[in-house]
Order: sequence, then structure tokens, then C-alpha cells
Amino acid sequence: MIKPGLRLIPPWPGYHSPETRVFRRVALSSGFHGTVNRKMQDHTAISPFRRGWNAVTYRFMLIVLLVLALFVVGGCATTSADLKKNPDPWEKYNRKVFKFNTTLDDHVVKPVTRAYQAITPDFVEKGVANLFSNLFDVSNSLNNLLQGKPKTAGNDAARFVINSTLGVLGLFDVASKTGLTKHQEDFGQTLAVWGMHSGPYLMLPFIGPSTLRDAPGLAVDYYTYPLAYVNHDLTRIELTALYYLDQRSYLLYAEDAIGTEFYDRYAVLRDAYLQRRAILVADGKGLDQESDDDELINELESMDE
Repeated sequence: MIKPGLRLIPPWPGYHSPETRVFRRVALSSGFHGTVNRKMQDHTAISPFRRGWNAVTYRFMLIVLLVLALFVVGGCATTSADLKKNPDPWEKYNRKVFKFNTTLDDHVVKPVTRAYQAITPDFVEKGVANLFSNLFDVSNSLNNLLQGKPKTAGNDAARFVINSTLGVLGLFDVASKTGLTKHQEDFGQTLAVWGMHSGPYLMLPFIGPSTLRDAPGLAVDYYTYPLAYVNHDLTRIELTALYYLDQRSYLLYAEDAIGTEFYDRYAVLRDAYLQRRAILVADGKGLDQESDDDELINELESMDE
């Protein structure tokens, strides 16, 4: 007799295969079919973590394929000589997106950031900045490894371990005091090391300046950032919002220091971004920073004439 209250259906995978028919007959004759059925279902069930991991892997593979496709398209569409003459062939579109981003920033993001700065003590802001900076050391380490810099990758991994423990989850930057240098790497820089040209300058809605090479790299960076694996949706959203608020706060301090009344704010932001990316890709080597600054000053002076 089958135990009452135990489900016989739905069957487990392979229930109707020839190999399980004899097993089912034995189970039925012994009166424990329902028990065996339930246990087999529990054994073959996929855990939520495994389902989530499979979904992440699937999306990650799609992103990798997208990056490879852009690698081919970007290499065929433009050449380095063309980009030196005009790094911004999509300027008309980019300026429209820049106008949208600026409007959103002026009316929403900037007022919220000002309020955050006003009510948050400086030591708390510093701790929040250190926390997110520490999490980025995971991505820094992985990208340095992909770029063939194992020593630097080890440095970043050590920073993450030290700051996550002795630095109380990264609230305090203990690693820098021990001589471990802070680096800033991302998948866009990794693509550059692998030989991919930056491609045309690209202004992204809500995000800001980027390039055809760096834009898809943002998606890869997302999956190498620990916040992407926070299971609780609301907590993940809140931490992500706090991260962008922290980033905007940092940029706002810079804006207050240098001012925003530029001749052409769009052009200045574009040139500054492209110059900074070149410095990051080269790890600050082989670039004449003083010469680049003089060139930018001369360009601004010519615009004023």
C-alpha cells in the first residue's frame, strides 16, 4: 500500500526511460513508490543558486560574444589614422545624448548629491568611498591577470583581503599604508591590451562618456563586481544607488574646484575622457602629460579668439 499524502506525480527526469521501469515495479510492489519518487525529485532538483549561476553564465557568454563581434566591427569600421583626425565621428548624436544627461543631472542627480553631501559627515563619505573602492579591487585583480600582469593582480588581490579584514569590510584603506598600490583597471583596458582600438567616442544615456570599445566592457565589469551577486534585490539596488551617489559626489567636488564654465563643456569632457583613458591603458607610461596639457590649452585659446 502506498503511503497516504505522498505525491506520485510529477515524475522525476527519466521517469519513462526503460532503465527505470524495473525500478518502478520494485518500488510499487514494496509500497514505497511515493517515498522514492519524492526523494528522487529532491535529489534531481536544481537549487536556486545553481539556477542563478547558470543564468549569470549564460548572460556572460552572450556579452563575450557581443564584445568579440564589436571587436571585429570596430576594427573594420574605423582605423587608428581616422580616429586621430576625428575621434568623434558621431558628434551630432553624442551632443544630443550629452544634453539629455546634463538636463537630468542638473535637475535630479546633482540636487540629490548636494543633499547627500550636506547631511553626511565627511568621515562617513570617506568610509563609503573606501568600501566601494575595495570591492573594485576584485575586478582590478581579474583584469590585471587577463592583461598578463600577475604581480599587479596579486597586489590587488592582497589589497582586497587586507582591507576586507583589517579594514572592516573596506571602510578603512589599511592596504595603502602597507605599501600596496591602488590600481584602476577595467575590461575596456583589457581589450586595449589585447589590441583592440578604442573606436569612436560614444556618449551613453545615463552613464556618460565612453567609446565603442569601452561600452561593452561595462557589461563585463558588472559581472566581476561583487554587488552583482547580492541575492536580495532591494539591497542590491540600494547599494548600487549609493555607489553612483558616491561617484557623483566625488565628481561634484572636482567640478566645484575647477568650475564648469567652459568654452564648450561637451568638447572639454570628451577630450579629458579620451586623454584619461589613454593614460590608464598605458599605465601612465610613454605619455607626455605636459605636452598633452599644452595642446589642450592651445586648443581652448584658439576657440576663444
